This record gives sequence, C-alpha cells and structure tokens, in this order.
Amino acid sequence: MLGEPGWYEHAKEAVFVGGVGSGKTNALVSSLLISALTYPGSRIALVRDTRENLKASTLQTLEELAEPLIAGGKYRHLQSRNLIQIGDDFDDPKRHSQVFIFGLDDPKTHKKLVGTEWFRVYVDQLESVDRKIYEQLILRIRQKVYHNGRLASNYIKSTANIQYGRKTWLYKRFNVGAREITEDVFEKRVEGNINGKRVVAYRVMFKSEYGENLSLNPQYDEMMVLAEEQAKPFMAGDFEASYDLLFPEFENDKHVYHEIGGEDYSRFDLYVGMDFGISSPTVFVYGLVDRYTREIFIDDEYVENGLDAAEYATALANRLHHYVSAGVRNVYIYADPNIWNRTGVGNTVAEVFERVIGSTVRGRISFDKAYIKGSAGARLQEDTINAIKEGLRARTVRVRNSAVNVINVLMDATWEDIRKDRHPMTDTFDALRYLVNNVPPLVVADDDDDEESEEYVAWWGYKEVSA
Repeated sequence: MLGEPGWYEHAKEAVFVGGVGSGKTNALVSSLLISALTYPGSRIALVRDTRENLKASTLQTLEELAEPLIAGGKYRHLQSRNLIQIGDDFDDPKRHSQVFIFGLDDPKTHKKLVGTEWFRVYVDQLESVDRKIYEQLILRIRQKVYHNGRLASNYIKSTANIQYGRKTWLYKRFNVGAREITEDVFEKRVEGNINGKRVVAYRVMFKSEYGENLSLNPQYDEMMVLAEEQAKPFMAGDFEASYDLLFPEFENDKHVYHEIGGEDYSRFDLYVGMDFGISSPTVFVYGLVDRYTREIFIDDEYVENGLDAAEYATALANRLHHYVSAGVRNVYIYADPNIWNRTGVGNTVAEVFERVIGSTVRGRISFDKAYIKGSAGARLQEDTINAIKEGLRARTVRVRNSAVNVINVLMDATWEDIRKDRHPMTDTFDALRYLVNNVPPLVVADDDDDEESEEYVAWWGYKEVSA
C-alpha cells in the first residue's frame, strides 16, 4: 500500500484509475483502514462529491472491509458527528485514529476541510471534485504522526472512473508526462521553488482493469454482456480512452513563458491569427516566429465583443504598430476566409481591415486567407491541429503567461467545447490554429534575405489611430 512503512513512501499523491469492477474503492478504503490502525492519533479525511453518494457506496465498502474491526470493538461510527473512530481505546486520543467523512455538497464541508490539519486524505470519485477544492485540501495535509519513533509520510490518495471523461485537469495532473515504473504503475516527477528552495515531489497513478476486484459478484459478467456497447467504457483499461482533450501535450511548466528577453524583435516575424465575429467575439492571436528556428512564441491576444469592423481593425493596427516599432520585420495576418465574402451592400470585412491597416501601419505586411485542411465549411477534424500538437511535443510552440485565453484553450479545451461552439474558447481556438497552421517550415533561402518580395503587400503610413 502506498506510503505504508517499507514501500514507496516518497510519493505524496496517488490515484487509482479504471472502470467499474476494477477494485478502486476497495483499494482506497483498505489503505485508509491500514493507515488508521498503523498510525493511532492520526486525523484522516474521507471525501466524496455528495453525502448521499458517500453513504450509498464508499461507506458501505468501508464497513464491509471493517467487519473484523467492528466485531473486535475497534471500529465505532458516530453518525451525528460524521466521525469514525478506529483503534484500541476510544477514550485515549493517542490510541485511536479519527476518520472524518465529508460530502462536498454540504455547505459547511469546505470550511471544515480547510480548517483542519490532516495526516492523510482519501477522495473517492475524484473526477467529480473541483480542482481548486482538491488543491486547497492538499495544503492542509500536514499533521505530524510518528510510528516507532519515525515521522510517518503524509499523502492524498484518490480514485477516478475513466468513463466520465473530460475532467481535463485530472488527466493532465496524473497522465501527461508520467513514466511507467512497473506494470500499470505510472510515476510523474513535479518540481518547483518553495521558499527559495528547489523541491521535487511525485505523483503516482495505478491503472486497474475490470475483473481485478475479487470481491465483485461473478454474476456481474452476465450483466456486462447484457449491456453490450455500454459495457465497453466500463471495462476499458486505458485511462485516457474517454478523454476528449484537444491538447493533452500541453504542460504549464514546459510551455508557458514570461519574457522572450530584450525588446529587439528583429529576428522575429509576426504572425497573426484572426477570427472575426459579429455576434461572437473577435479574436487576434499574435505569434512571434523566429526566422532562424521557426520557434513560435504566442506573445499576445485580443478578445473583444460588440465592436464594428473598423474598430477591430484599428485595435489590430495599433498592436501591429507596436511590433513593427520593436523591430519585427515581416507581418503575416491569416484570417477566417469568410471575411472576404460579400454579403450585402458596402465593403467586405476584409476590405475594411485593408483600408484601416493600410493607412496606419508602415511595414511589410501580408493579409491573406487562413489555410485550413479539409473542404470549405467542413466540420473541424483533428488534423487541423496537428501543427500545434507537434509544436507542443517539440516545445517549439510556447505561450506567454498573459495570453490567458490561449492558455485556457491549450489546457482545458475539448472537442465537445468546439462542437458546442463555446465562446470565447472556440474563437480563440480558431485564431490560434489559423496562426500556427500557416507558419511555413524552415527552409534555407538562396537569395539575399533583404530582397523585397512580391509576396508582401506594402502598406504605408506611420501613426497610431483611435477608433
């Protein structure tokens, strides 16, 4: 059992993942019982999303496994106090452990959880728990408990059902960047600076499969057969099978930067992905692309709603002026092809942008339709984001910490979000892929790099304007 004397005590966070019938809850509450018996005097929390689910499932499993303790007088459940006492003497606090049970739907729960120091915490069905509550809870795991004169290890342990899927923070937390250290056991190393010191911590993930739970009624196999297609995700052993993340490759500590360094952008070209919206937000994503390495630094973003085309164009022009003044040599703007469509009397949106930018920014600027794989108007396919995924894997695509909407897309967006057209996530997603998909591969030019190319449209002027 994780964290018990003699085995794997350095890991502070663990999760059991798997489908129905894989023994996750049995493993969780078995560990809880061992901890309570081994470390008298400890305070332990048992947590689930609702009090009803806790009583109907987790507590039943706990008390089934605790039957020998109950028979021996070493287990007492004080229901009015939501407290279970486990040990030899319930009157002596040093000779028994206290297990407090919490349903997160109780409005008083959060205050009690974060107002107490815990030795260990057990969370059943972590996919139903908010990440912020979970991380706040971790900060309260600090009670000192000694065993045979030795300080015992603090930790938090959880279970997660795979079939609920789309709990992207959970997937990233345990699966992305983990390595398999033994069969079905995966370890992830986490580093950070705490109080001026470099600290290393470890998470582990245990994968389990249907049928590994020996306490399961063997007749349940017949129910699984009757369920047919619905049974497949229940039996799946692949943790990420039900996850719908767009960018599981993204990791905050690897792909987010604060400053490129210096104010001279002369080695960069600027690429802008533009998604124009009328009833939905308009988004510009600005990427500085190193001409010599093709590294992409998502340096800024613009997300706004309710303006007209000229006002949006003015906002873009002013930002372009900033980059050109800082030394950016070439500017490439790639926009949704629909803005070139003429739907009525007057200028197209593209013509408005050309007029405003052409009269206000001096530089070598290309303004063109974004290249999108697949037929026009087709539903988005996964291959439209391959360039971003490949860049994340190679760490040639990074994003500035201030571009919060882009970070939200990379961190949390799912295909379900895109299918349901959630704003501004889908608009930011479109602008991002317009940018990255249109950065050409690195080639060595034969001619002088200073030579003017017909590829660029020269727009002249040199002043900032207001809407």
